[in-house]
Amino acid sequence: MRLAVDARILHAPSAGSAYYTRGWLGALSKTGFEGEVLLIGPAPTAGMLDNGVPAEDIVVEGAGLCDQTWEQTKLPPLLQELQPDVLISPTSTLPVLRSCPQVNIVYDLGFEHHPKFYAQPLRAYLRRWVPRSCRAADRVVTLSEFGKGELVGAYGVESDEIAICPGAADERFRPVENRADIKAIREKYGLKGRVMLSVCSMERNKNLPRLLEAFAAASAQSENEWTLVLTGRGGGALQQIQQMVQDLEIADRVVLTGFVPDEDLPLLYATAEIFAFVSLYEGFGLPPLEAMACGTAVLASNAASLPEVVGDAGVLVDPEDTDAVTAAMIALMGSIRTRTELAQAGQERANRFSWTVTARGILDTC
Repeated sequence: MRLAVDARILHAPSAGSAYYTRGWLGALSKTGFEGEVLLIGPAPTAGMLDNGVPAEDIVVEGAGLCDQTWEQTKLPPLLQELQPDVLISPTSTLPVLRSCPQVNIVYDLGFEHHPKFYAQPLRAYLRRWVPRSCRAADRVVTLSEFGKGELVGAYGVESDEIAICPGAADERFRPVENRADIKAIREKYGLKGRVMLSVCSMERNKNLPRLLEAFAAASAQSENEWTLVLTGRGGGALQQIQQMVQDLEIADRVVLTGFVPDEDLPLLYATAEIFAFVSLYEGFGLPPLEAMACGTAVLASNAASLPEVVGDAGVLVDPEDTDAVTAAMIALMGSIRTRTELAQAGQERANRFSWTVTARGILDTC
């Protein structure tokens, strides 16, 4: 089989969709796949994968994300020239003028249901092209039953045309036994006492103001010293978060790391005793899964797809109820036994997700 993959997203390394794409592409060789992958994008990407599958870079100048001219008028003739068996698009959009069979990967429809979280140009682009791309696709891939329900309800995509292929935690996310590594990461980021971690971009849908309010109240009642670590790239809510830390008088208990190197993230998960993720909307939500794989107790939203990810291996709360979030934090902060039980359950839960299974599921749609 000759797979063409729209690889533009791989050049946005901090995007969750780029992480997902690297995950399933990197697992192709473990599925028994015997074919070739053509990676179409603005720069070479084959070196990012290291998966043992023959991959050829098709470098195209000007192939930027959200470029409808390139996607709709320049990609189709390129596909006619390359003659792949199928095009897989991990950007949620693809050519409506078909040159070959097509599979569209749609992560969520947040731009439809929560438009305030999106810049107007991006929102307009997605609203125009995602529904058309779903109609032009032979199959649509999404990451959860929640996402499937959205596609059926919003766009009328036939249920049997949608495949659910969830994400997974990379193998590097696992418990850390070396206490020297834990000590080093604590010193690097200046972490004191017990650690609560949240990994997400500083965007409005991540609900960080409520997380801060709950942490301020819960940590004030704890017998132990707790530090809240917010790790992730900046976003539209960053200034609000910085101001709230000052207004709540918790600057001595909150560490904003910004985006951290890949090698540090598993250590930060393993250092934390609680992972908190109270996002208002997620098409899947990989960070709670990564935390569980590292043996960290998880507190997460009961919204959107997150209950499918966390299951009964974490504490689920209404993300819009600050008192409920605070109460859950107090309970977890006060019970080592509960944290230990959730950590064990979380590892078992995380083991159910596999990039190899995800890659096999995507191949089955081709």
